[in-house]
Amino acid sequence: MINQKIKRILLVLTICLVSVLLYSCKSNKKDDSNSNTAYYESGLDFSNNSSIPVDSRIDYPSTGMRVRKDSSTQQDVEVYYGFSSMYPNIDNIIYDNETPTTYRYLYISNESDLNQQLKFTLYRRSSYSDSYKTYEKTTEVFTFTNSLDWFYNNESNFKFKKETNKYLDNIKSDDLIFGSRNECILYYYFEIKPVEGDTINFVAYTKTPQEIQAYEIEHGVPMPTDEYSFCDHPNMIRSYTNGIINVKKENDEISFSLPKIDGIINV
Repeated sequence: MINQKIKRILLVLTICLVSVLLYSCKSNKKDDSNSNTAYYESGLDFSNNSSIPVDSRIDYPSTGMRVRKDSSTQQDVEVYYGFSSMYPNIDNIIYDNETPTTYRYLYISNESDLNQQLKFTLYRRSSYSDSYKTYEKTTEVFTFTNSLDWFYNNESNFKFKKETNKYLDNIKSDDLIFGSRNECILYYYFEIKPVEGDTINFVAYTKTPQEIQAYEIEHGVPMPTDEYSFCDHPNMIRSYTNGIINVKKENDEISFSLPKIDGIINV
């Protein structure tokens, strides 16, 4: 009888031990439910409320973000940058020896210096408003140089949302500026400036010289510059804020959310 009791006790202990081991193995296993973490995107889809609509003719340099929905002490922000394909169609840039037939084309004058070296700089900016005053923190996060032709050639090297034009920015709460409610907004923008000189030697029109001349012959007056001038020796090319993210800090962890946007917001 005693031997039977001992056997039963040993059996129960064995079952308990196996259960504990199985639970321990399960608890130490990587949580596969987080392998497909959901993301927020801002500025990457112009058709929904996660993005701020932009004037596609004027604000064609674009930035956008992709962030994780979970909170963490460090967060990776996927920052996309480049020229959007909305207008002009960068794939259809033409030069002096060709004639465009529609406004989908951007005519680059021979006055442009396609070999000019330009410096691209990506900036991170966080800000909050308090008592009708805005406080900001701006940080340079990434830079490179390349030729004017590289930015504007027919291969679209600098096309927005292209995987090669993406920067992974790892941030912590100390990298941002927060108000008394531990909240701020985060966005990115870039500037393209000449490495040497005061202006970018870039002259581009939406009409050819022949079209401009035909207008002047027909109307007897010069065509208004704003009807055909796209770029004319700018000091810089700067992207606009077509995507922003709300950031909240709790202890040392930061989390993201999408802002509610009605119309155009200029931050």
